[in-house]
Amino acid sequence: MRCSTVKSAIISVLIFSVVFTLIVPAFADSKKVKVAFAGITFEELPAEVEKRLLERITNLLKEQSSFLLLQSTDIEKVVGKEWLESFLENQDQSSFAALAEQLQVDYVFGGRISNNNRDGERILITGDLYRFDNSSQLRHKFEILKYYENIGVELLKFGNEFVQTITLAEEPGKILPYLVLASVAVAGIALFALVKIDKGGSGSGNQRPPDVP
Repeated sequence: MRCSTVKSAIISVLIFSVVFTLIVPAFADSKKVKVAFAGITFEELPAEVEKRLLERITNLLKEQSSFLLLQSTDIEKVVGKEWLESFLENQDQSSFAALAEQLQVDYVFGGRISNNNRDGERILITGDLYRFDNSSQLRHKFEILKYYENIGVELLKFGNEFVQTITLAEEPGKILPYLVLASVAVAGIALFALVKIDKGGSGSGNQRPPDVP
């Protein structure tokens, strides 16, 4: 009877460990900062330069493990292609607020970038990158004025000031491994305790009680 009880307890502990390990990542995702990157409006730039700039800005956001990132394809599914195109055309305070409300996100990124040196061979990147904070309802502007070959310095500055400054009260990316390890440790301790109790109980049942003088 005791053996059956211990086996049931062991199975329960193992099930708890597996379920806990599966639930924790989902819990961590729910704690991530919800960020939307609506895209960039480009003017008078070669197609390959537009593509490269868009990739570099996107990567700045994708590299943040604490972000749950929505990109333009995800946004289109919610608001529609025409609405998103209208947003990119305006990108004013009210447009950012409306998009953040529809997407239920914490931050929205966007921007306008153009070439301000159309007569020369060098590309002079000018424009603004925006970050809208839904909690404060404020749109912050990062101004760009750099030749294309030096744009990396400007994007690094943008990442430091506008992307990495978004912080969490709790960082699930760092806490998650410890939670998983803790669940495994709890299961191991419980399993060890059950086996020890079972052995102790079996041993005491076979011992002869001491003689009473």
